[in-house]
Parts: sequence; C-alpha cells; structure tokens
Amino acid sequence: MPSFTRVLPIALITLGVTGCSFDITVHEYDHHWDKEHKQEHETEIAEIEPPTIHREGRLMFSAQPDEDTIYELAEAGTTTVINFRRESEMEERVPFDEAQVVTDAGASYVHIPLGGGVGDEPGYDPEDVDRLATVLENAKGDVLLHCASGGRARTIWTAYLIKYEDMSEEDAIERAQRVGQQPSALDRLLGKPHSYTPPADDEG
Repeated sequence: MPSFTRVLPIALITLGVTGCSFDITVHEYDHHWDKEHKQEHETEIAEIEPPTIHREGRLMFSAQPDEDTIYELAEAGTTTVINFRRESEMEERVPFDEAQVVTDAGASYVHIPLGGGVGDEPGYDPEDVDRLATVLENAKGDVLLHCASGGRARTIWTAYLIKYEDMSEEDAIERAQRVGQQPSALDRLLGKPHSYTPPADDEG
C-alpha cells in the first residue's frame, strides 16, 4: 500500500487583525502537488458527497463539502469557509485542493486544524477559539464551518459561545445541537439525552 510520507508545501499568509495579539494562518496548498497526489492515489480517495448544511443566522455547519457545494454556497453569499480538519486528513482523504477551490469561488479560506494532538499534529487549544472569534468578527456575509463530519466545527463553536457570548455550557450545547451536534461519546455512554429535542417539523 502506498505510503503518505511526502510533506505538502504550505504557504503561510498572516492576516493582521487590529487589536489582536495573535495571527490567523491561512494555508494554501500547492495545486500541482495535490493533482499529482490525486492521480497516484485516486483509487484510495473516496469521492466527496454533497453534505447536509445546518444553518443558524449567517453561520452554516457541515461535513466536508464537495467542490460543487463550495461554488454554490459562494454564489449564494458565503464569503468565508473555515476548515477544522488536520492537514494529514486533507492530504489523504480529500481529492481536490479545497483552498484553491474556495479562492476560485471568490471566498476566503481559513484553516484552523483541530484534533489529533499526537506529535506535530494540532490538538484542541484555547487559542483556536480565539482565532475563530477573530474570523467571525471580521467576516462579512455567510460563513461555513466544517470538518470531516461537522462535529469539531460545532464543538469549537460551542466553546466560542461560552467564552465570547457568556453563554452557559448547557445553553451553548443545546444551541449546537440545534444545528446537528450529537451528544458527546461520554454522554452517550452515560445514557444522557439530547439537551435539545427538536419538534416533529424541525428540519435542523
């Protein structure tokens, strides 16, 4: 089986934000290498299906979007796409250059990788919530937040609601569940129900 040992070149673009003490890093992937990577491993990377989109106001949450969905959302007014997947996930499981597609669609691409926490992989850090807050504060128009399934995107948004909107943990969790968040693995193991029970006609 082929080994994914090549390191994807990354160009870092620092976005300066007035009044903030940290930088947001936007990762732009080398399109030529991605194309070569896809050709070499096209039998191992599954095609991305259009995801279910959950919306609250100008924020949208989804699993990994396909190329058509990105273009459709941009045409409908989405100005920013925030990806919370790790670089290794994108290299191994997404058959297109998301940063390039988002840029070509006329939107801004922001990468805040979450999860893993092994070796050089990112984990879950308070600074990630601060980066999200800065992006949301400065974004104009609709914003799509996604990861592989949407769970990490909604989890960091829950933390944002608690930290930046002074919401109680219980209320923040319920709000996240309104846009598709499932109970945590711990809650499921303990048999805790959803905080939010949607009515019969609620489509999420």
